[in-house]
Amino acid sequence: MIAYSNNNLFIECCDYVDEREQCTDSIGGMDFPTQSCDFVGIALAMPTCWNGNLGIDNDHISHMAYTDDGSVAGNCPSGYNRRLPEIQLFVRINNYQGGEYTLSDGSDVFHVDFMNGWQEGVLQKVIDECPIEGDESDGYNPPCECDFMLTKNENNVGAVCDSETKTFIIDEATDVVSNLPRGSCQGPEIISKSWDINPPWQCTTSVDDDEAEDDDNEDTCEDGSLRFKITKNDGKKIMRDCTWVSNKNTVNRCTFDGVSEACRATCGAC
Repeated sequence: MIAYSNNNLFIECCDYVDEREQCTDSIGGMDFPTQSCDFVGIALAMPTCWNGNLGIDNDHISHMAYTDDGSVAGNCPSGYNRRLPEIQLFVRINNYQGGEYTLSDGSDVFHVDFMNGWQEGVLQKVIDECPIEGDESDGYNPPCECDFMLTKNENNVGAVCDSETKTFIIDEATDVVSNLPRGSCQGPEIISKSWDINPPWQCTTSVDDDEAEDDDNEDTCEDGSLRFKITKNDGKKIMRDCTWVSNKNTVNRCTFDGVSEACRATCGAC
């Protein structure tokens, strides 16, 4: 499924103030905030009404439609009478510096591709059995906390270096370019797969023997990049990251369950 924004892209620019998020937000096109803030959040909800087909020539678009009013609980348009769970993509830019930004194609249209990789039957089990908790104040319908039904991936692959991308995937610049790719964005051909076992994707750089010996004697101390849940005094769970921990009341925040393990450098837990 492919979805394009149509004045329905949610963008927020938030600061952490007294352990709360204070945000300015907008709904519309892809307009990057010009002011700086602790983080920018971008969210696009995909359509939830299905006509039962695969689209015109399997185009991944025309078989789906948004509700009449754009809300999850809204009525589906005529011909799209099968309702699917809503998929949302969230993008977060931490330590947002503000300024002028643009998408590479020069438009204000944001799009999301979804390819279903769930093991058959698992997602249906989550939909059927995950209990409804709380209210709809967070914008979810129904509001659920289904993490306990999911299995955490403990075998994460390593990061892919720019050099690895150019060697194994496509030989084009992925960092700094003299001109933004415009128009059709037709670049070099994708490199044909030439290996039977996937490379390790460790994104490591070569070091001399002295540096390697020093590294062996030192434990890397750094904060994790993923968000984590904390439980407030009222029992409500909220998502936070290590930027929030370091922003204010760091000593106190590091005592919250699981925070010192996630933010080792900030909490001095190395």
